[in-house]
Amino acid sequence: MRRQLSNRTVNAGDPARLGVSPASGPAFRNVRTALPLGIWLASALLTFAQPVAPPLIRPGAAPVSTNEPIRVTIAIPPAQTYVVGDPIPLTWRFTNTSTQLLAFMWEGCCRNNGKVEMKRQGPPPPAKVALAHLGPGPGIYSPKCDHCKQTRKLGELTVESTVAGPSLAHQFARAVRLAPGAAQEFGTLLADWVKTEFTGDYKVRAHYLGVHPKQRPQMPRGVALWNGRTLTPELELSLLSVADYLAERPARTAARQLSLQLAGPARLVPFASQSLKLRLTNTGQVEQRLDWPACLDLWIVTTNGQRVLPLSEPSLGSAETVVIPAGGTVERDLPFSHELLVGEPFEHYQVFVELRETATGLRVPSDSIFTHWRLDTAAVTQLLRDAADKPLTGARNAPLKLLRIYLGEIAAALRDVDPAALSPAAARLTADLRTAAALKPLSPKPGRVDLSLRIDPDGQFHFSEVAVADAFKHRALPVAEQLREVLSLRHHLGWDVGVGLKPEPGTLLRHVAAALAAIAPVRNDLASAPVTPVFNADSTAFANVSFPEAVIPANLVLRVTKPGHTPQLAVARRLADPQRPGIEAMFSAAEIPQLAFAALPRPAALEALLSDGQLASPRPLVLAAASLSWAELTAQLGPLLNRSLPLDLVVQ
Repeated sequence: MRRQLSNRTVNAGDPARLGVSPASGPAFRNVRTALPLGIWLASALLTFAQPVAPPLIRPGAAPVSTNEPIRVTIAIPPAQTYVVGDPIPLTWRFTNTSTQLLAFMWEGCCRNNGKVEMKRQGPPPPAKVALAHLGPGPGIYSPKCDHCKQTRKLGELTVESTVAGPSLAHQFARAVRLAPGAAQEFGTLLADWVKTEFTGDYKVRAHYLGVHPKQRPQMPRGVALWNGRTLTPELELSLLSVADYLAERPARTAARQLSLQLAGPARLVPFASQSLKLRLTNTGQVEQRLDWPACLDLWIVTTNGQRVLPLSEPSLGSAETVVIPAGGTVERDLPFSHELLVGEPFEHYQVFVELRETATGLRVPSDSIFTHWRLDTAAVTQLLRDAADKPLTGARNAPLKLLRIYLGEIAAALRDVDPAALSPAAARLTADLRTAAALKPLSPKPGRVDLSLRIDPDGQFHFSEVAVADAFKHRALPVAEQLREVLSLRHHLGWDVGVGLKPEPGTLLRHVAAALAAIAPVRNDLASAPVTPVFNADSTAFANVSFPEAVIPANLVLRVTKPGHTPQLAVARRLADPQRPGIEAMFSAAEIPQLAFAALPRPAALEALLSDGQLASPRPLVLAAASLSWAELTAQLGPLLNRSLPLDLVVQ
């Protein structure tokens, strides 16, 4: 009988190949049963195991190179004219030119990975023959015209980068994966990267770092991180300053055959109905149609030529198609209010409107007007009446909000307001805002504010800030009442108020206790318990000392007394219970008065206790005698200060 051949691949260690029969029997049935279970357990461990860090394309940060696996380019949409202040789009395009899946970090906000370089080019060499103008029309600059460049004669200039940090709309960095051959684009604004100010023809290029050394993107297995640096190709950009753009108005008006004339208020009045009046004249021989108001843009410019961008898009009217016959004129009213300048400094602003660029027409500005934004005494008086007397129509008191925004700037106007001409509610609001305006220099921005309460050796205590003294110089209020009034005004100032004690070295602790007792009625309104930083003997470390109202739980209690002329230090500590690992052992507030303290001969003995390792996380509470001076107390606490351990102090 012919033997059949098997198609099974035989391994070198196969028992059949070696002439040995496969193992069998009861002993090996258990092995065959346990083998699938072992394989399942191994796969489960791999599933739940922490993945290793993705491999890097190359170790360390590579120098800038154009041979990176990811190619980066930047692009700006083409336009006949860009003006300083335009929201110029800057698009980043990342292309994976490698054959593997790559990942990098994209952040278009804090400028940790990306950097844009922008340099103005100087004029070309002088021509031997007169050059003809090439462009949309005489008097209009064209970046493609050598005659214009020769006439301009601007020197080279490197544009300053924007300050590193979040832009107006923060974008959190995120990891991006690119498949081989894939590309992805990200939209930003040129103003996010560089600060443009001047007219000129610029060359723009960008650097990008795939993964910053401080970034740790989490990627699946098999996804490599691109941590190289790449340099984009250069692109050209021509910019006009606002002044140069407005200087071209006659030439642009003639080329577009549309003339824009603007009229408006010389002064902005809060919450008043005001508008701009725009007159459009068709100077051509054919009818012109405009997609209103999409064809229009409003410009508000500061005295130094910077455009003001309102927080919200200004409304310029309802949508319509405006038809202007040949030689005809159309007039429109444009809404114009103080809300466009809320938060901006008080000054004169230049205002104009423009027709936006189209496929067949240049952008054209109107003539400009100047309007003054300022809250004088009359405006402040009216806002006080509106804020205090008129019923609110919504969740916000808009007049009061405006007064709070400009609280520091209207301090003089508030002083000039006559309370006798106001209602009782408005007069009270005026008094509150006067005091708040005097305090505003202490912290112009909202946030945490800590007042320093200085305690002199003679027991007198007062706030050391000049702004606090100025705010209450006409009223002799005790410290507690001053603090109470500051706390009552914190909603006008946007502050979270805290108090820091500043005792002099010779100040006795009983004077510190008296100061704490004086402000005790308003402690619950403070942002936190009173605190003071205390430095060690050589000022190389410090610890924050808090002053709780009563004894609180702690695991390290120090008692500092002065029975004679020499301070004495004693300590009690609660160590962790070995039978209860992970649970922090603490003395309760009720146990602390009955503790048995161990006397320490000198502060160095406290250092030995802190160094023996038996108390992993010390939470010290200091019970100090009122007869001690501040210098005597801090000398006993040197080991705690050297370790910068925060501690709580109770004067007994």
